[in-house]
Amino acid sequence: MLAVVVLVALLFFVYQKAQDTPLNKAVKDIKAGKAARALPVLEELARNNPDDPSLLPWLAQGYLSCDRIAEGRTALDTALHLHLPTYKLAPMILAFSEYYQRRNDYEEASKLFDLLDKAQTDTTSDHELTAARGQLYINWAHAEAVKGNLENAVSRLEAVAILEPHLNEQTKALISRRLGEYYRELAANAELKQQSGKAIELLMKSLAASDDPVTRMDLAQIYVREKKWHLALESYHHVVAIDPNNLEARHRLVELYVMDKDYEKARDALLELVTQEGSVENFQLLAALQLKLNNKAGAVRALEDACAMREGDLKLLSKLKEVLLSWGMELLGQGKVDEAASVKGHAARVGDMIAMVTKALGKKDEAQLLTDPQGPKIALVSSRIWLARGSLTPEGEVNIKNVSANPATDLSLNVVFYDKTTRRSCGSVTLPVATANSLAMPSGAERTLYFSCPTTVYPDHQLAVLISWHGHVLKELPVVKHH
Repeated sequence: MLAVVVLVALLFFVYQKAQDTPLNKAVKDIKAGKAARALPVLEELARNNPDDPSLLPWLAQGYLSCDRIAEGRTALDTALHLHLPTYKLAPMILAFSEYYQRRNDYEEASKLFDLLDKAQTDTTSDHELTAARGQLYINWAHAEAVKGNLENAVSRLEAVAILEPHLNEQTKALISRRLGEYYRELAANAELKQQSGKAIELLMKSLAASDDPVTRMDLAQIYVREKKWHLALESYHHVVAIDPNNLEARHRLVELYVMDKDYEKARDALLELVTQEGSVENFQLLAALQLKLNNKAGAVRALEDACAMREGDLKLLSKLKEVLLSWGMELLGQGKVDEAASVKGHAARVGDMIAMVTKALGKKDEAQLLTDPQGPKIALVSSRIWLARGSLTPEGEVNIKNVSANPATDLSLNVVFYDKTTRRSCGSVTLPVATANSLAMPSGAERTLYFSCPTTVYPDHQLAVLISWHGHVLKELPVVKHH
């Protein structure tokens, strides 16, 4: 038993001695970032053992860490020439590749991997080297894209897919996404040059790399300009299938079906849209489509939803009353007396509401209010309302145009943030388009105004924004949530 204990102790002592060799200590220092202390030891070992090539990778890294680049590169090239095993060459290649990339010398970094390919004596794939090579080409492509050399950026990413077929799935996905982006940017450049055919070709390549909804939206817009309605509809439908929350694509589907006078499909597409974006404008359009399809019941429901969202709107109430009266006459003509009486009773109740609202507003009579409205002096050219991911404060941006014949000197908008879930206001802000202390806004001029909600909101609630001028609602917009 004593002999066994002595033998184990002896073996442990020999092992410890082996671990304390000058080379092992130098390697530990280099790995610990203490190359200045390790380098004299490595140089001494190299002088005493000129035929030992295993020292070269560590010498190369030591020289590199001490900024002695020429000597480090000599050691590196010698190690490659001697065809050392890949596992010994890998740390040296990775270190020099990072150095060249920091200097934006991606071509030289790439050459290192090419030299390694020629020097390899084994066929085992090194996962760290493979990942590093993939990242090198991704970085190289990004640098080219930043400089505007998109064609070169695409070439770099296509090259790495060929050079490194064993990349991990995460890196492959990143390469595909970047390729899709670069092809999309190239397509945008082609559009600027009015080269629609080339733009479509590039967008198709983008989709082949990464089937992104943004790319399909761009493609659909070109098809619309080219009056290729079927292809545009196909693209928008594909977007909705990938991203059901893409409200813009749903809007475009409705617009295209209306342009094509396919009111039934337009109605169906709009019914899907209003479940996510129940704005007054959408319900008004839905009512109009239902009337086109002679579905007065559907039109009434849509107008009632619009009236519920914008209480006291005389134009909406009057339209609802008009449709109810028309529907009642139609039912009466079909001999459905009871149904006709019910509908006419509904119309009478709406008429009472109109009278109450008219009185509350101090108007002389409904006819004067509707036939002689005081329209706004401005128009909304464009508007965008959003709730950024992780934020509790909705933001917006509107582009205002003076559509009156005179310069505007005292003009402001009122913006109300409305929580439809709780049916309560989340606060309001005033947007000064033109004031007495600012330059007048000439006729036909446009101005862009940015604003944000004065209070925080619940991100899971349905939100809307009402933009008005002198009590006249210019637009009601949903708050688009960025996920």
